[in-house]
Amino acid sequence: MVHKKEAYEKARRLRKEGASLKEIAEAVGASKSSISSWTKDIPLLEDQKIRLRQKTVRAGHEANQRLKREGKDQATYWGRKRRGYRQQGYEEFSQIGLSEPAHQLLVLAGLYWGEGSKGRNDFRISNSDPGMIEFVYKALTAAGVGSSRIRVAVHLHEGIPVEPVVQFWASLLVGVVPHEIKVYTAPNRRKNPDKGHKLEMGVCYLRVAEGMPLRQRVEGWIEYLKNPGA
Repeated sequence: MVHKKEAYEKARRLRKEGASLKEIAEAVGASKSSISSWTKDIPLLEDQKIRLRQKTVRAGHEANQRLKREGKDQATYWGRKRRGYRQQGYEEFSQIGLSEPAHQLLVLAGLYWGEGSKGRNDFRISNSDPGMIEFVYKALTAAGVGSSRIRVAVHLHEGIPVEPVVQFWASLLVGVVPHEIKVYTAPNRRKNPDKGHKLEMGVCYLRVAEGMPLRQRVEGWIEYLKNPGA
């Protein structure tokens, strides 16, 4: 068994040589998350990045060729792989042991960090994914924001029926009254609007009235996530 200090030093040496996290994990017998933590301050050279990208593409091509030879369906195989990784992530997160309000606030902070408005006195977040919007809505409730303070707006492409969209969001966001949902329409400027993702339910925007206190609280959560215990 390799001593942790030896594994740490070997991992850093291999990373400087341009090895991938997976290669290093296999070489030292540690998890990829540990390798990532140990080597996150080591930048890869541009030629090392290119080599790793090429290796990833080559591995995917070889896997598809193997599936073809074995008469297996590629979509089924890769779908199963994705579901396996998703289940792994679910189990990893479930082991953290956070209570529901705690994990809601944790994820809300992460979502706002990436997706939220950046105004000092404004709390606003938008997305086309109903699951994400529903989660944010529930997380806001967990943070003590009443539904009466949450303003809902939907942006749609012209030509999409408004009433079904309003009813959809009102039924998803319990406590929101349909006539209070504001709807904005704009032309679909895609070259071929009949193809691709049409966003039939539009993009939903959640804004918290008098949102400055919440906005600053979330900033505090994010600061903690960046520097826990500082």
